[in-house]
Amino acid sequence: MKLLTLFGLVFYLLMASACKKESEPEPHLIVGTWYIIKVEKQSDSQPWTEENRPCRLDDSDEYVDGGELIMYSGDLWCTGATAGIRYGTWRLSSDERTVIYTYDGIDGEYISTVQELTDDTMTLSFNTGASGNEQIREIWIK
Repeated sequence: MKLLTLFGLVFYLLMASACKKESEPEPHLIVGTWYIIKVEKQSDSQPWTEENRPCRLDDSDEYVDGGELIMYSGDLWCTGATAGIRYGTWRLSSDERTVIYTYDGIDGEYISTVQELTDDTMTLSFNTGASGNEQIREIWIK
């Protein structure tokens, strides 16, 4: 009888551990809604200078787990910018030093360099393609 009780207890413990739900992996630090707080520009290796672009400082981007990007323009729109909500995709390079973007309705991939990425701060920079090796740096917070 004791052997049968022991066998039942072992069987119950094995079944309980087999049914234990595996924990979900934590989403990457980049996942979430980010608010841009500063835009800077640099040309020809000169010091970074802050851009006076209030039309960008009320925008937010939502990085969805799985690679969807949702971009919300604020009330102030930059000249030539699309108002409202725009969509695209994002993915990190294998070394997590760059973010590769695509944008709905625009051909190609666009790359930003990750200068900083923490739980609540993200700093990205990218080359504009303009002469003088012009770079833009954006600082975001969650």
